[in-house]
Amino acid sequence: MKARLGVILRRIGLVWLIWAVAGTVAGQQLPHRDDPGLTRAEACYWTDSLLPYVACGAEVSHGSEREVFYNVPWCMVMLPAILIQTLVATVAGSGPVMGSAEWGFLAVAALGTALLYAPLAPLVWAGVARLRRRRAAAPEG
Repeated sequence: MKARLGVILRRIGLVWLIWAVAGTVAGQQLPHRDDPGLTRAEACYWTDSLLPYVACGAEVSHGSEREVFYNVPWCMVMLPAILIQTLVATVAGSGPVMGSAEWGFLAVAALGTALLYAPLAPLVWAGVARLRRRRAAAPEG
């Protein structure tokens, strides 16, 4: 039972990794919101508000699902970066004084980061175990 669970978790991690790569590659093909000829209501496009992200118009079929598909890989990069930057600025004293709302944001960002990367943990664990077995089986010399 334990071995089957490990296989299932590794497959989930592999699917997650494929999704992240596919979303990144597909997202690079999207136009910017200011591109001439773009009808925002009928397309998905990059916006550039505070942080860039993909938004889909109201007439796009499955628009909210497409936004998740395109934005999750971006969150995998940006959420840890924002978390680390905020913590470093706070510890160094150059950031703003943190109240309970800011600490709550950091807690949510840390939880979100852990949840985003959790499906990849079994893949990393299996890779490390494979390397250890190869080193143990390799002849000394």
